[in-house]
Amino acid sequence: SHHSHSTRTPHQCELEASNVCVLLLVPEKVYMSEMFARHSEKHHTKEKMDSLRKSVLFKHWPMDQIVKVAYAMIKKQFDKGSTIIQQGDRLEYLWIIREGAVRVSHRVPPPNDFRGRDVLFSSSGKFNLGKEQQGISVEIANLGTNDVIGLIESLEPAARKSTREVVASCNTEMFFLP
Repeated sequence: SHHSHSTRTPHQCELEASNVCVLLLVPEKVYMSEMFARHSEKHHTKEKMDSLRKSVLFKHWPMDQIVKVAYAMIKKQFDKGSTIIQQGDRLEYLWIIREGAVRVSHRVPPPNDFRGRDVLFSSSGKFNLGKEQQGISVEIANLGTNDVIGLIESLEPAARKSTREVVASCNTEMFFLP
């Protein structure tokens, strides 16, 4: 009788093998809401979703799509005066201002007459002698909470180089979408 317990019938082997792999079919919306409930605290998902829903760009998106975007977003802090995007940098992310403000500007080179002459334009329009020839920085916009930066660059690969500079006007928290 001891020998009969150790041998397995083909039926027992099938049963054992079928327990190894279980296929679970769950609708995507159910899965996403379950994942959201489980991981929202750890990944700040609710906070990210709130920003997305208040943003002009995402406010009409379906909830399951917003959850996916929220999971991909990464939070970053910038101190007042920090350069977030430099003019000429390759811009591969979409940025959403979570809290704070940024100043967007475009640097215009000095007129040809003054190139090579060690002249630096000041914001007052007068020029000063300087070691660099940067030209004038023209302010384009001041952006704040829930505003989006980098939309054109993220959608159009040919336009990936930033034509403007973005600097934090105060301590600013942003989300970026790689």
